[in-house]
Amino acid sequence: MKCGSQFLALQKLTRHRFHLVDTLVSEKNWMLSNIYLKFSELDVNNKKIETVDRAIEKTVKGLNPTQYQSLISVKGIGPVISSGIISEIGTIAFFPSHDSLAKFAGLTWRKHQSGNYSLFLLKNSLNASIFSFGISFTLE
Repeated sequence: MKCGSQFLALQKLTRHRFHLVDTLVSEKNWMLSNIYLKFSELDVNNKKIETVDRAIEKTVKGLNPTQYQSLISVKGIGPVISSGIISEIGTIAFFPSHDSLAKFAGLTWRKHQSGNYSLFLLKNSLNASIFSFGISFTLE
């Protein structure tokens, strides 16, 4: 009967292997379907972003087409960044000089002086919205 017990052991191992393979296939299918669903969601969100981008571009072109064209002529600045800049500063005509625009954006130098010692530091109080567009600009 030694042979019979070996066949029984072989049968158990084979059935166990089939069970493991079935479980593995089931897990792979579950993971693949979840990955597919996530990529489908990404596609839907990308379409939403594209729709919003088109609406932004249409709106900004209608508000201030000259400044819009000037901004997008700069390499790396597209419709979304230019609309963010225009929405924050309005029109350039609001600022009497480039210095006042730089000051509004927080891009002015501060002078610290004591006796014969002078130190110039870039003011770090950037307008939060313009700063966030600047970060977006550098990442594009």
